[in-house]
Amino acid sequence: SSSPSLTLHLDRFSGAGHNQDATGDWELVGTAFILPHQDVGQDHPEAFAGPLDNWHVHYNLCRSPTGRFSSTTAEGCDTDGGHWESSYGWMLHAYVWVDNPLGVFHMWNSNLPPLSSPDDIRSRSINVPPGTVAVAIQQFSHQEAHIMVGQTVAWTNADGVPHTVTSGSRGEAEQGFDSGNMATGQSFALRFDQPGEYPYTCTLHPNMNGTVTVVEPITLDPKIYDAYVGQYEIASLSSVITVTKENDRLFVHPTGEAKAELFPESETQYFVPEFGAQTVFIKNDKGEVTGLVVHFGGQDYPGTKIR
Repeated sequence: SSSPSLTLHLDRFSGAGHNQDATGDWELVGTAFILPHQDVGQDHPEAFAGPLDNWHVHYNLCRSPTGRFSSTTAEGCDTDGGHWESSYGWMLHAYVWVDNPLGVFHMWNSNLPPLSSPDDIRSRSINVPPGTVAVAIQQFSHQEAHIMVGQTVAWTNADGVPHTVTSGSRGEAEQGFDSGNMATGQSFALRFDQPGEYPYTCTLHPNMNGTVTVVEPITLDPKIYDAYVGQYEIASLSSVITVTKENDRLFVHPTGEAKAELFPESETQYFVPEFGAQTVFIKNDKGEVTGLVVHFGGQDYPGTKIR
C-alpha cells in the first residue's frame, strides 16, 4: 500500500511566522498550519511530510496584548493581561520564506534565532560529576533513563521552546523535583540516591512524559556471564553489539560507541548506567541465549545473536 500523503491547502493557511530583528522590525519567515482539536479531535493526524513527523501540539498558551505567544499558566497569563488557551490544536511548521537547512517542515530552523544548531546544543558540555547520564529534550519528547543508585541525570533542552523536568505526569506536578522553565540550551542535573521509579513531565506540554528508573545491582556468579558473550545484530539500528567478559565483569560494546559495563538486576536482566539503558538477554526453551532486547529512550531494540 502507498504511504500516507499530506496536502497543505493555502486557503486553509492558519498563521504566519515572524521574527523580530535587532531594529525591532518584523520579518516573515514561515507559516503554521493548524488543525483545531474541535475539528480533528485529540488523535495524531495520520500523514506527515518527509522522514520527520512534525505534527505537534502547544499547551498552556498565552497570547499577549501585542500578539506574541508564550507558554505559561493561566494565572500568569491573566496577570500579564493576555488571553490563555489550554491548547491550540495540531500544528505543522513550514519554513517557506527563510530556508531551513534541516528541511522545510522541521521543528527547528537553525537560520533563525536562537542561531545555535541542534547538534551544537546537544554537544555542549554539562558541568556535572563523571558518570552522568545525558538526556536531550528534543522534538517535544521526554525520555526514559535506567541508572544505578548514586548516578546523576542531566537534561538539556534542544528544542526551540521552553520545557520543564518536573516530578509528576501529564503536565501535573507532584512533590519531588522541578527544573523550572528551561530555555533552549539550558540544562538541569539531578542525582538519584534511592532505588525506584521516578516519573516526570513537562508542566508546559502535558504530552511530554518520561521515567527515571533507579536500581541497585545484585551479585551473580560470574560463570553466568559466559553464555552471554558474543555478538548480537540489531537490524533496526544497523548495528552490532559485542558482549565480552573481562575479569569476571560483563561489558557491552555497540558499534560506534564506547565500551560500557553491564550491571545485573537479575540473571537475564542488566542495566547500562553509562548509557541510561537496559539490556535483557533472551533464551530459548533449551536455555540457550538466542538474542537480547535493548530498552533505551522508551523504545525496544531487539537483537539476534550471530556469534
